[in-house]
Amino acid sequence: MDFLELKGRRTPEADLQHCIVQALRMKGYFVYMNYQNITLSAFQRGAKVQNQFAMLTNLKKQGWVKGIPDLTVIGRTKEGKVIRCYIECKAHRGRTTTEQKEVHSMLRAIGEEVIIARELLDIEKLLLEDIVNIETLLATRV
Repeated sequence: MDFLELKGRRTPEADLQHCIVQALRMKGYFVYMNYQNITLSAFQRGAKVQNQFAMLTNLKKQGWVKGIPDLTVIGRTKEGKVIRCYIECKAHRGRTTTEQKEVHSMLRAIGEEVIIARELLDIEKLLLEDIVNIETLLATRV
């Protein structure tokens, strides 16, 4: 079973996230999902945990922060400029939580780009960048 499935159905946000990840990887970006969101989602849906308070306390000690964007995207242009941004996937009517807004503000304050994506067109700027495919970069490092 796909870990993004919820009782046999994918959510609109999961579908959007899947499309974004595939499009960016095809372009050559290194994209990864911030897995702490899955842990939190499972916890909020009532996952069986012996001691829920202890689980949250332990996660916080390990660096878990509520509100982290769904995806981290990294790439390098052919001119050598590093592109790094964070993407929060939201359904058309989805809203960012207070915690997400705070984290987005902190990331922007240190110069990071945060994109709220409701459709594939929201990442058009990334798709139009002339980047070096990650596979090419890895092959030249050997």
